[in-house]
Amino acid sequence: MDLVNHVLSDIEVYGYHGPMLNYLFVDEVQDLPPATLYLISKIVTNGVFYCGDSAQTIAKGVNFKFRDIPQMFS
Repeated sequence: MDLVNHVLSDIEVYGYHGPMLNYLFVDEVQDLPPATLYLISKIVTNGVFYCGDSAQTIAKGVNFKFRDIPQMFS
């Protein structure tokens, strides 16, 4: 998370100047923290396809729901 937060902080200050991705496919999304999903949203121009299984989280107590993804960034 330190790396993700550092990169997000740099993007906020300096902007993103790396290559943009048109589309991205993310598997096992239920195991990614919201900050990582937010970082992905900053570098993809056209869309992200999320897939996974909310019944297979690797961390106990995680209450991931796919329908919550749009609200994470609004």
